[in-house]
Amino acid sequence: MAHHEQQQQANSQHHHHHHAHHHHYYGGEHHHHNAQQHAEQQAEQQAQQQQQQQAHQQQQQKAQQQNQQY
Repeated sequence: MAHHEQQQQANSQHHHHHHAHHHHYYGGEHHHHNAQQHAEQQAEQQAQQQQQQQAHQQQQQKAQQQNQQY
């Protein structure tokens, strides 16, 4: 009984380890299980990067306009 409980704890820790670092772990059920979530995270990161790039370009344009005024 005690041995069985230890085995369950080991399995839960093992699964948690791969889930926490699933972007480093390719292949197997864990990657397939988190594929949708991983794709959503990538899409969010790309959207954030695009917003940052647009904001940066706007700052550059404002700076150029100020330079032209002087």
